[in-house]
Amino acid sequence: MNRPLNLSQSLPNPFVPRLKTAAQAAAPAVLKADSRISLSDSLQQSQEILIAVIRTDARGVMQYASPELVELTRLEPDQVEGYHLSHLWSASLPRTITDGLYLKMSQGQSFTGFLLLNTPDHQWTFVNATPEYLNNQLNGYCLICRRVPLRAQQQLQPLYQQLLQLEAEPHEGSLTSQLHMQRWASRMGHDLCQVMRRLFKEHGHANQLS
Repeated sequence: MNRPLNLSQSLPNPFVPRLKTAAQAAAPAVLKADSRISLSDSLQQSQEILIAVIRTDARGVMQYASPELVELTRLEPDQVEGYHLSHLWSASLPRTITDGLYLKMSQGQSFTGFLLLNTPDHQWTFVNATPEYLNNQLNGYCLICRRVPLRAQQQLQPLYQQLLQLEAEPHEGSLTSQLHMQRWASRMGHDLCQVMRRLFKEHGHANQLS
């Protein structure tokens, strides 16, 4: 099903003191990770860990996907091109992460993070999404998807489970419970950021982590 991104809808501010958005408080830490270290140094653009290359329009609708992605997701080519990126991600992925991706795309900014593909084994992928401009206008995105070593997956999985638990909490509650949830989200965001920074540094040595 084609699910184009509605750029006219403003996404919630993760710093608004409401329980509904507390889960998204971790997103800024995830999205800032790429600004704290050199991805070019850590990833080394290694072809050994390349999964796929994807190109989208400015709304996130896929216009091209490399054959590796089609084979990996077991989708037909006509089930990829013309569909929104959301078609690719596993339903078990925390909404906080995908919302962060779409927020960055709506703002014409780059995104770096770990996502789960909609594959039978919910394969992890390290995604680097870079905006492409034409005549000073956002023309689309290029996404490079790379393999995530097993050791990295084992470190990310419990943190993502915490995100899912946080997102599943009721949206109503006292001010005290809201502040508690926000502190939880903030602390978890810090932990996630620390893990991801370490993984970025180690990712260039994927053969040692597998």
